[in-house]
Amino acid sequence: TEICCKSCRQCFPSSRTIRSFIMRRSYVLGISIFFFLLNPGIYSNTFYFFKPSSTMERILKQLNYNEPDWSHTTSTERISDDMQALYIGNGYAKKLGHALWEHFDKFGRNETDSYDYVKTLNLIGNVFDDVGVGFIAHALDHPFAYTESVLLGRNENINDLCALRFAKSIISSDKMKKLTWLSMDSTSVTEKGISELFRTMGTRPSSSLSFNYMKPQMNVLRYLLPSFIYSFINPVAKSLKNLHKATKLDSLDLVGNSLGDQEMEDLAKAVLKTNITSLNLVNNKIGPRGIFHLLPLTTQLRELDVGINKKVGDEGAILLSNALKDPKSSIESLQLWKCNIGELGADALLSTFPNNTRLKFLSLTLGNDYSKIAMDTIKALKEATQKNWNSR
Repeated sequence: TEICCKSCRQCFPSSRTIRSFIMRRSYVLGISIFFFLLNPGIYSNTFYFFKPSSTMERILKQLNYNEPDWSHTTSTERISDDMQALYIGNGYAKKLGHALWEHFDKFGRNETDSYDYVKTLNLIGNVFDDVGVGFIAHALDHPFAYTESVLLGRNENINDLCALRFAKSIISSDKMKKLTWLSMDSTSVTEKGISELFRTMGTRPSSSLSFNYMKPQMNVLRYLLPSFIYSFINPVAKSLKNLHKATKLDSLDLVGNSLGDQEMEDLAKAVLKTNITSLNLVNNKIGPRGIFHLLPLTTQLRELDVGINKKVGDEGAILLSNALKDPKSSIESLQLWKCNIGELGADALLSTFPNNTRLKFLSLTLGNDYSKIAMDTIKALKEATQKNWNSR
């Protein structure tokens, strides 16, 4: 086909049209490549050349110094220095493990000070897997390791091997001696790994475990399957049968795991056999029946957070208020925000005062959302809890 004239587009598109078509496709292709490369998880665990950021390089250097060298950093950088969301793959996890081991060597010989970001090893939101965790766990086995908290959340490549590796060291009396808080939120650890950490970490006094938003894709199945079937595939729900082994555990976070009323019965029975005093159940599927199962815990727990459980409502608040009237109630902090509690439930909670002198913090709303509760009731609740707080 021949172009009959430069401006005619009936028989053949003009060169301007062709250029415009090619440019549009080039933009789409360029954006696609950009976002592909923006995801370092694609190649950071395969090739060990990916450089997360200058922050990671600075941390590795500081760990190798005999004395801290802050000459090129501000005080703000010193405080915020951690390894969160630096897209660390297995290569940098290996370097970090070696640097930590050398640092603990020097610390044991009194050649260097301790670092805050090693006391709390914040590795949230990276891309290493069980192999990378192995390098870090080996360093934490050092006799002079002083790390107290390890946060491994949002590392989706971490599986049961990681949990079993930590459990093996924790059960030993001469490894990870200072570790008391382990977080594995949003990882791929299953019932096997969670249960083993209950058994081992729970043997340490004043210890804390966090398994928030485990297997997030499970939330969809909560609406598609009957509750008794869902319990058989939810890793957190399945592991509750082993929670009673965590006899010395102090704090447990199970946020966003689609745990329903049936799971609350199993949870409450297990918690009563432990030393747990802080329980976080935000954003699950708890209703009034679930609250009823949790009532025996009001004489053991100091902190209970059941926010964003919208089925709780006034009925659940009334059940809790009756339990709070018990002189044996030990609850000091109770959070019920975004639980669809209205004036009826708020009045019931207000009726627990002034006899209840333990409750020092009560949250029924988030921010300035007082639409369902009268301002006078909110004010009275604030005054009552503040009075308990001042009298402590």
